[in-house]
This record gives sequence, C-alpha cells and structure tokens, in this order.
Amino acid sequence: MPKIVAKFKLYNANDLRSGLVVFLTKNLTWSTNFADALIISDDEALAQKCETEGARAVDANEIVAPYWIPTIDGTLEGMHMREKMRVLGPTVKSDVIKG
Repeated sequence: MPKIVAKFKLYNANDLRSGLVVFLTKNLTWSTNFADALIISDDEALAQKCETEGARAVDANEIVAPYWIPTIDGTLEGMHMREKMRVLGPTVKSDVIKG
C-alpha cells in the first residue's frame, strides 16, 4: 500500500485547565471544536504565526504541548490513529465522546 502524503496540517494542543484537546482557529484563538480548526497548506508565514501563538499560550499557561497534525484534506482522512482519537475524544468514557 502506498504511503499517504499529507498536504495540509492543523495546530493543536491540550488546554492546561481542562485537559481537553484544542485546535488553533483562523482567528488565532483556541477551540475544542475540530470544525473550527485552521487548516493550512504551504503558507509558511501563517505557520509561523500559529507557532508564535502556541508559544505565547504556553508561556501564559493556557495550553501545553502544541504540535502539527498532518491531514490529507482537512478531515480525519490520512491522520494517524492517535490524532483521530484526539479529535473524536476518549474511547472509554461514552459521556465525553465528541461528535
């Protein structure tokens, strides 16, 4: 099977207060809703702005461990299982599953 090449990426982290997964939005704010996530392609200037916001939020103790999630088309397609689980929520507690 050929390797899937991700053409897009989104920036995510964990909210330090709630522990929930958060996604950086087009307004460079953080949201728990995957649908709000800013999906970027090869815009390095925008990627740098995202990383700057991530560093600011880490320094302000708002989030922890920001990183890029690769995706084929801005959906769950092509994501590793770990990232799919982060987007969908915990698999063992049905009361907190997102979606």
